[in-house]
Formats: sequence, C-alpha cells, structure tokens
Amino acid sequence: MVVIPQPKLPLCWGHRGASADFPENTLASFESAARAGADGIETDVHITSDDYILMFHDPELGRTTQGGRGCINDQPYKGNIEFLKTSKVPRQQLPTFDQTINWLVRPENSHVTLHLDLKANNPPERLFALMRRALARHADWERTLGPRIILGIWHPAFMQHAVKILPDLKRCYIGIEITLASDPTFWENCHAFSIAYPILASSSGQAFLKQCKEARKEVYTWTLNRQEEWVESAAWGVDVVMTDKPLEYLAFRKQMEESNHSLQPDDPWFAWKNYIYYWPALYVFRLMIWRRLERLGGPLRPYLSNNINPPRSLVPKQEQ
Repeated sequence: MVVIPQPKLPLCWGHRGASADFPENTLASFESAARAGADGIETDVHITSDDYILMFHDPELGRTTQGGRGCINDQPYKGNIEFLKTSKVPRQQLPTFDQTINWLVRPENSHVTLHLDLKANNPPERLFALMRRALARHADWERTLGPRIILGIWHPAFMQHAVKILPDLKRCYIGIEITLASDPTFWENCHAFSIAYPILASSSGQAFLKQCKEARKEVYTWTLNRQEEWVESAAWGVDVVMTDKPLEYLAFRKQMEESNHSLQPDDPWFAWKNYIYYWPALYVFRLMIWRRLERLGGPLRPYLSNNINPPRSLVPKQEQ
C-alpha cells in the first residue's frame, strides 16, 4: 500500500498578535501568541511626527485607543501618544518599533518571525531609514535579526527604498491584486506573497498560487479564523496562515498532525454561504483597495510595467 504524504501544515502567524484575546498590536498580544507557540507575528507600522515608529493598524488613533484622536503621522509620540492606552481590556500602551525589536531579541522569542505590514501613507524613505537606525542599535543585527524580519509592501513606491536602505531584510507583497503581485516590481524583488484568503480562493488566485509554487515563492494568506479555512489553506499548500486566534489554530493544527489529518473541510460548501467569496464582492474589494492605495501612496502605474490591468471602472474612459 502506497502512503501519500500529507502536505506540511501552514505555519501560524498571529495577526496583530493574539488579537482575538488581547488588544491588537500590543506587546501583550505578541507575547500571548509567542508563548502559545506561534511561529510569527504580523503587525503594522506608522510614523509619528517626532520620528517614532508606532505599531498600529489604522492611520488614526480613534478606533482602538481610549481617548486618542487624529492621524498618527501628525502627532508626536513623546508627551502624547506614549500615554495612550487601548480601549480594549486589559488596557495596554501602544508599543514602538524599538520596544517591539527589544521584545523580539529576547532568547525565548528566537523562534518568532516579525512580519511588518507597511502602510502606504508612510513616506517610505523616511520609514526605512528610521527602521535601519533602530535595528543598528543591536549588534550584528543583519545576522541575528535580519532573517526574522519581513517587510510587507502594498505600494510599489516602497520597493526601491526597501532594496536600497534595508537590503538584508526579506520583502513580501501584501494585497489582493494578482496583477500587481505578478508585476516585475514585486515578482522579481519579493520572496513571498501575502494574499487575502477570498482572493486566493478564486480561480486567478489558485493559478497564482500554482505559479508561486513552481517558482519556489512562499505564499501567506489572511485573515483565517475558521476551521474550514485552516483546512482548505493546508490542502492548498500555503506556507503561512495569519489568524486572530493563534491559540485555537495551533491546537487545531496539532490535532490534525496527531490524527493523520484529512485535508477536507467538514462543510465543503462553506464558501458558497458567504458573500465575500462571490465575484461582485471581490470586485468591489479590488476597487476599494486600489483607490485607497493611490489615495495614500500616490498613483500606482508610474512604478509598474505596462501590463497592469486595474479594475475596469478605474481606467480613464479614453483608455477603455
């Protein structure tokens, strides 16, 4: 009897840490995920007006802080943001990049990869220079820290500065637009591609996944919080699952490993029950993200080759 080996189950990266249980993008959230055994942490960055890099998702402070208001880029960290705490309990301070790196270098966290989601509204040259300055405070950082930090890039304007200023760090495309990911700007400069799960589940997403496998490029997917999604992503052979629930995913992954898991979801029709997997929803999703990227980071086309096809309603009428 021939035994067909099961695909290796995806690594677990805590999306903003263990954000289902702790305030997102805080050291407590990172610590919870790491102690549970998460292989990595996904987090976000913004620059304050006094050149601190803040681990925070939104451009503005209001959604997740107690009393915080306004755009992070326009406010100082010292004497201001440093005193804010999260609205979600247990209330936590907002960590800086320096504090996060200090946490990452602890011996007990040597297994943790740090995936940085670089928001498009940050000036890329300034951002990478500040990152390099922070990393340089740690001896031999290129060898000890470099292999464990990934620059997640949405906007192609970031690429040239990443390659120039932080050439020792890995680069990853983040997004939902397969045409952007396939463009040489990203394809030739990234070792991995982080694609939203509903996009990866589409026919174009599956074709791109196959293309990545053939080229030995890694594929990450986000944000998966259901067992059906975990099982299906494992069947696809993705390398990393990002989840708000790393404790649950790790327990489920262990269960699958110990039981000679079957990579079939209990409900094979689960995707048909959710509108986000349907073409109209994906199309609107693409429109929103494309427009947001251009609003925050500037026009995309100047950085890309001529084979890019944006969502059709974004193409000027004279070009249609």
